[in-house]
Parts: sequence; C-alpha cells; structure tokens
Amino acid sequence: QKSTVISKLWLRMQAIYGHKWLAAYGESDTRGTWAELLGDLSPEQIGGGIRECLDRQDKTWPPTLAEFRDLCRPKVDESAAEELAFNLIPSFERKSLNRKELEGMAAKNLARARALLSGDRPPSGQEANTLARLGYVSDSRELVAK
Repeated sequence: QKSTVISKLWLRMQAIYGHKWLAAYGESDTRGTWAELLGDLSPEQIGGGIRECLDRQDKTWPPTLAEFRDLCRPKVDESAAEELAFNLIPSFERKSLNRKELEGMAAKNLARARALLSGDRPPSGQEANTLARLGYVSDSRELVAK
C-alpha cells in the first residue's frame, strides 16, 4: 500500500513541478528513500503535504524530502500549544508556584506540547487526560479540537 501512495505522490509532484521534479528525483523512488522516510505518515497526511505544495510561497522548485515531510505534518496553533504547555504543569504545582516559576515551567513544556498537538509524540496517560480535558480528541494520528 505504501508503494502505491508513493507512486501517486510521484505522479502528483510530476504534474505540479514537471521536469524539475524529474530532474531532481527521477521517474520513481527507485531507492525507496521517500517511501522509508514517509512510511510513518498516513495517506491523508501525504495528501495534505501535496496540497501544501500548492500553497507554498515558492512554487517554482519542488521541496526536498525533509521539506515535504514538514509540509505533511499538521500545523500547530501556537496559542493552543501555550495553553497546553501551561496545563501540563500539575495543578498541585501550579498552586504553589509564583508567576515567574509558572512561566518558566510552561516554557519548558512548550516543545512537548507542540509535539503532542502535531502527533509527533504519543501522549502518556496523564497527557491524554489533559488533552481530553482541554477538548482535544484523537483523529487517527492527529489531535484536533472538538
């Protein structure tokens, strides 16, 4: 199934970028590098990456594999990440910390919050409870607001 997804990706990218895609990547993923490094993404996420290619500022050149992978990932709303980062601090700690300490802990949690919201990191049990309490539900591999 993944080879079919990559074959369709190749056809779409050829249609979008023409000879530039072929010159950069060839007629197929002969080494399987794209299939391997995109293997953990769903067909829907890869489709989202293709749509993002059409919305990019620079539509002249095809993305690299790393750039395309980033295009496939859901975009994280920064205000949601900041809210989650704060809420990842256990409530008993929030009560005993001053504002500066809270801001410092929330800043430390920000990368973890972004990873949870983008689906790059599966939530632990407590993190899943926090996400549910804030109104996020799992939709296959991504978290979406209710």
